[in-house]
Amino acid sequence: MPDEKNTTAIIVTYNSESVIGRCIRSLQKESGISTIIVVDNASGDETCNILRSEFPEVRIIKNYENTGFGPANNK
Repeated sequence: MPDEKNTTAIIVTYNSESVIGRCIRSLQKESGISTIIVVDNASGDETCNILRSEFPEVRIIKNYENTGFGPANNK
């Protein structure tokens, strides 16, 4: 089992304003993950604004075009 103190979750998202908050809260509460990185694939909704205002501890990488899951995850 990995050391939970140094575990990172990467989330690739696109237009996820309706679910991103629940996803982040669930990871924080249940998993022991210490770092959360969200790669946003050029969402046209409020996903990034929600992350910035409600979850300032989450690292956001904003793509300005939708590169697809694989390239976004590797970024």
